[in-house]
Amino acid sequence: MAERPQHQALSHRAITLAGLALVVLGVGLAMLLIWAYGGGSDAERNKLDAIRTAGTIVVGAGGAGALWLAARRQRSAEISVQQKAHDQVQAEKAHSLNEQTAANTRADAVERLVTELYGKAVEQLGSEKAPVRMGGMFALERLAQNVPGQRQTIVNVLCAYLQMRLPGDDDQQEAQVRTRAQTILVAHLRPDAGDSFWENTDLDLSGAQLSELDLSGCKVRRGSFGGCRLSGTMSLRHAEFARLSCDGAVIEGEALCDELTVTGESSWQQVEFRRSARFDGARLRGRTRFDRAVVTGQAVFAGAEFGGDVSFDGAVFRGGTRFQRAVFLRMASFDGAGFAQQVRFTAACFAGEVTFDGVRCTDLRFDEITARADLPGDVTRAWPPGFALGGACPAPPDREGEWARVISETRGGR
Repeated sequence: MAERPQHQALSHRAITLAGLALVVLGVGLAMLLIWAYGGGSDAERNKLDAIRTAGTIVVGAGGAGALWLAARRQRSAEISVQQKAHDQVQAEKAHSLNEQTAANTRADAVERLVTELYGKAVEQLGSEKAPVRMGGMFALERLAQNVPGQRQTIVNVLCAYLQMRLPGDDDQQEAQVRTRAQTILVAHLRPDAGDSFWENTDLDLSGAQLSELDLSGCKVRRGSFGGCRLSGTMSLRHAEFARLSCDGAVIEGEALCDELTVTGESSWQQVEFRRSARFDGARLRGRTRFDRAVVTGQAVFAGAEFGGDVSFDGAVFRGGTRFQRAVFLRMASFDGAGFAQQVRFTAACFAGEVTFDGVRCTDLRFDEITARADLPGDVTRAWPPGFALGGACPAPPDREGEWARVISETRGGR
């Protein structure tokens, strides 16, 4: 195959010589014309003018041609730039479309994989063999950890498993499986777990039969334990809930709720505390109800703070009960409550409505009680029999308004 001829670019010297040659040629041609027609006669002068005019026209035409060529070059350059910009936009659109298509493809593949893994894991939970069921739980845990969008669904599955009735008391393997399910849930509900913490999780164990429940230090959005039956201890120490419902639960062991925080409503209606119930330092900031609850052992609310309306209407306390230093920021109702042993409200603080109508107690200690004194006249204040609002006293720490002590009328205000 013949090689393509090599074209060399003109050097600066060649361009300079060519320019000088054109200048010399032009000057020579002008001198020739002047010599030929510059004799001075009218005819020769007219010819010279005609030549000059023609030259001017030629030069003007050349200039116009040069301008036209320059305009064409400019237009071509603009069209080229516009075309490149258009091509770039089209290329970017095509690239974006390809990326979106690839992303959709990956998302579909991931979704199919998640669905497949979820289906297999749930199928394992229905196995007759306990090790297979436990393996299914581990698979669900890994899936929830890797796919945050599936966490609540998987938590619901584990809770539903715990809500199923035990097949028999002698099934030790099943008891181990259920314990593992609780362990998985608790491990991911503690904020100190780092990346393993599953935030904003709802926990529904209503109606479940559990040996023990340890949610100490856990943070749950909504906890539902209504009708739950615990054969052992229930620990909510230092736990935090947005809402909490335990209505009708039966707790055979101790209920340890020290430093529990509930930012919204909490309900403990008709709960049976077969042993002690401890709410030392609890912060129950929303509407709280212990109506018709039964506490067989000690009930301790020392230092607890009730930020919303709280009611213990019809509650039964069979052991000693303590509300020392408890703070009631809104309505506190103990209507119809029964205290079989000593109940102490020493240094308690009542900032809102108070009712003790029909309360039954044999040993009530109402010492150093303070209450807000500047409430509207329509606010109900029904203190236990023999007690009334007395003289003014300093406001408790961090409290506003006017305060007074609750005094014993039978002891002369002491």
